[in-house]
Amino acid sequence: MKDFKARDAFMLEVAKLNYPRPGDMEKIKAGDYDIFHYTHLSAENAETAIKNKWMDPKERQNESPTIARLVKFVKENPRFVLHGYVIVAERADARISVEGVIALDGAIPEKQYKAYVALCHRADEFDAESPMRAWWD
Repeated sequence: MKDFKARDAFMLEVAKLNYPRPGDMEKIKAGDYDIFHYTHLSAENAETAIKNKWMDPKERQNESPTIARLVKFVKENPRFVLHGYVIVAERADARISVEGVIALDGAIPEKQYKAYVALCHRADEFDAESPMRAWWD
């Protein structure tokens, strides 16, 4: 069985969490919440999640590239990070999913911008201008 508590603690530590309501962090820490969205997952941290078998590199979010491909993109283009969600409860579909990539604040080098457009232009939501974000539904 996967160590979900270690996985969830890792994600709480390394990923920027998106919470619209006060108190959600306390619910997650108490184990009362079964999904949360994250942003700012680096390639290095995604590789750690893959190594620990908390993330399946072959998984894809519907028509998105595989997690392995998105991690490779972020590793090669360090002005981008991953975003997605974690199913935290020990349910049959517990996982870390990647829904897309977002650009960090600041200028994006032209080479990284072109790589972003080439990989992500068919995403369900694709923003080619700041803030750059690709999301597969």
